Amino acid sequence: MMSSHVVWTALALLTVCALTPLTSCESDEDKPYKFGFNIEKYQHRLEEKDKKGIVKGEFGFVTGDGVYHETAYATDENGDFKILGMRSYFVGLREYTHSVGCAPSRAPPYSRVTPKTQVSV
Repeated sequence: MMSSHVVWTALALLTVCALTPLTSCESDEDKPYKFGFNIEKYQHRLEEKDKKGIVKGEFGFVTGDGVYHETAYATDENGDFKILGMRSYFVGLREYTHSVGCAPSRAPPYSRVTPKTQVSV
């Protein structure tokens, strides 16, 4: 049998936890982050969010016709996403091999898209 002291302590802790507002904790949505990946010859993505909540990033992928498409984006001060720049260029048609499946004939250059417009940060 539990002592009344343990029961009252547990009850007090549960009460404090229940009454603590959830807004007092920083949510994951508010935290800065940075991530990226590059699947060589197929696609890439880079994205980061700063302490002010501004998101900047880019992504790219190759389509079946051998064209690599890249898009750069960012949020404005209101959190709305804006496209900063886009470009597409031919990298070659896919070659088929028996051992690995299909793969592009060469890797696209891995570089940042040059923005056509600027978003105020």
